[in-house]
Amino acid sequence: MKTFIKFIDGVLIALLAFTVCLSFVCKETIMQKEYVKKQLASSEIYTSLTKEIKESILSNYRNSSVYNEVLSAYLEPLLDEAVKKKTVQKEVEAMVDDLYAGKEMSVKGTYFTEDYNDSINSYLKKNNLNVINADMLSPFISKAVQVAISHVDMTKYTNRIAQQFKIIKDHIQIIFMASSVSLAVLIILSMIIVKRKIRFFGWTMLLTSLLHLLSPMLMSAYMSYAHLSFNKEYLTDFFMLMKSKVTQPVMIAGVVYVILGFTFIYLSRKNKEPETEVNNF
Repeated sequence: MKTFIKFIDGVLIALLAFTVCLSFVCKETIMQKEYVKKQLASSEIYTSLTKEIKESILSNYRNSSVYNEVLSAYLEPLLDEAVKKKTVQKEVEAMVDDLYAGKEMSVKGTYFTEDYNDSINSYLKKNNLNVINADMLSPFISKAVQVAISHVDMTKYTNRIAQQFKIIKDHIQIIFMASSVSLAVLIILSMIIVKRKIRFFGWTMLLTSLLHLLSPMLMSAYMSYAHLSFNKEYLTDFFMLMKSKVTQPVMIAGVVYVILGFTFIYLSRKNKEPETEVNNF
């Protein structure tokens, strides 16, 4: 019975230590709006999206009912001028703002409409392209905005994840504080009241390290679910990016626990603790 209680004690300490580490990392990374925006900006996601949007507008316009031969001759330079990474970034960041504000995520298309109109009209004026009039331009810009929105929009893919995210974001501080206090109390009880030996804490740290080092597998399983649910390439890229930002520090903590665990076990042997303590865990 004592061995079983010690086992439960060790498992609880390991789970709480893992929860403390994971909640702290999440609190300082993916739960910070500016951090997420910075990571998105430093990735290739906006570049890839911009390229996809440009190619899709070309393809869709040439096969649409609003196709115009005169305008089509200038299509590629017009798109080079209009479809820019910064516009995509502004639209996605607006959705990120909605997510962190607890609002329903949706693409307004405001930035696409404004930037496309301004860029194209500026290009036409600069190059004196009077052959392209407003009647040709308006349907084209409308079609371009529609295509761009369809590529960026993730509302129908993220309603569930947004709800889950809001719950976690609202409670992450509570989770971190509660698990930290519980861990501290349990360790104090184990050390002072029950008087666990140093070997016990060594094995407990090794179990804790196992949870930390397995975290990428757990997140990969969730990523598979996300990919099947969302079926949106840039969303998958985003989740992969966030996964790496969370799992890297967690795995580093896992390595630290491995070192500490073996150190404690080594010290317990050096101090010649009773052999029965091997089964303390």
